[in-house]
Amino acid sequence: AAKGDTMYVLFTSETTQQNSIMLIKSFDGGLTFSDTVRVSENNPSHRYRMGNVVVNSSGNPVVSYMQYLLNYMEPKQMVNVSNNFGSSFIGATEGSVLADGEPCDCCKASLVSNGDNLFLLFRNNDNNERNSFISKSTDGGLSFTSTADLDDYDWMLNSCPATTPRGVVVDDSLIIVKRSGATGNNEIVCSSVSIADLNYSYNNNIDYIAGAQQDYPEIVASNDTIIAVWQDNRNGYQDCYISISTTGASSLNGSILFTDSSSSGQKTDPHVVYAKGDIHLVYLDY
Repeated sequence: AAKGDTMYVLFTSETTQQNSIMLIKSFDGGLTFSDTVRVSENNPSHRYRMGNVVVNSSGNPVVSYMQYLLNYMEPKQMVNVSNNFGSSFIGATEGSVLADGEPCDCCKASLVSNGDNLFLLFRNNDNNERNSFISKSTDGGLSFTSTADLDDYDWMLNSCPATTPRGVVVDDSLIIVKRSGATGNNEIVCSSVSIADLNYSYNNNIDYIAGAQQDYPEIVASNDTIIAVWQDNRNGYQDCYISISTTGASSLNGSILFTDSSSSGQKTDPHVVYAKGDIHLVYLDY
């Protein structure tokens, strides 16, 4: 995550007995980096993985990660805040505490920071009902005061789908993209969620393809320009697609292929940045 020339890089380290979340930082645009800072607790009864980092309005890092017992039971989505630009962290709070059940054990979460508001987007598991959820903090991640289910239909699944909801702030709403298989078809769905009360106004399929498995969506926005990317196997192999709207998120519809169709192999895990009117796309090519 970056803001100006400040950069924070987060990773899971296996050098400790129970796996830990570590951070390095740069204040010169990545020319040099600090020594490693431990973010997760030094607790021999827990292990930690699947970290995320965002930069808040003060330039400080806010981190989320999954906490487990050593046998990977009792998963919890934890959030930890730094007030000194990543030199230390104040101690984690459970961001998923208000949701019934527990977080889906191998689904990574994501974070959206907006002033004093911090939003944790994660997949929940309530007796194999694996819907996308949002939790809200009004004090930058020190505590969480509300949570909401984001799906119209319940996705009943015996195992973790290993997929992450992503979001971006547009005016007074969060625009969120996520995978759902609740209808029997694995599709990317776009939602508009009120920042004030976490109610959503729609769940729209961006590009319904019967029988395809769509996954790993990402989203960026600037005013009414909304761009979503994802991977799917509509042609029998993984490829990456993009959908663009210049009239708001509710108009996201259809897609075009943006990977190199002349090169054989799987294309996966797309990411997108929109800056100064240009769209920047990356993906893995196997």
